[in-house]
Amino acid sequence: MRWGGTLIRDVDYDPAVHRPRATTRYDATRFLTSGWDEPETVDEALNHRCEPNCGMADEVTVVAMRDIAAGEELTTDLAMWMADDEIYAERCGCGAALCRGRITGHDWRLPELQARYKGYFLPCLRLL
Repeated sequence: MRWGGTLIRDVDYDPAVHRPRATTRYDATRFLTSGWDEPETVDEALNHRCEPNCGMADEVTVVAMRDIAAGEELTTDLAMWMADDEIYAERCGCGAALCRGRITGHDWRLPELQARYKGYFLPCLRLL
């Protein structure tokens, strides 16, 4: 599955113009995003789970981290691609055994997530 949207400078991000759920960091200075006036993209159907079955292969490609059964929900952990509290910070109720209880833009820094998701983070987060 590939992410959709338009590249913008991170300083130009405005939640009144850009859909937060359709916004992800692309690199150190840009976001890939869609506006409220644009149709939803397939990546927006992904749900967060603190024990996901999908991760990021590169800036725009979502891949399976394990075998996924037919009909099983596709999930990602927002920690793999969200790196900014201004964009996303909320309570998590995913129900996973390893649920963190809260999702923030700093979760990617957690040592246990760095180990668990090695190779599945957005490339710009792998470099930090």
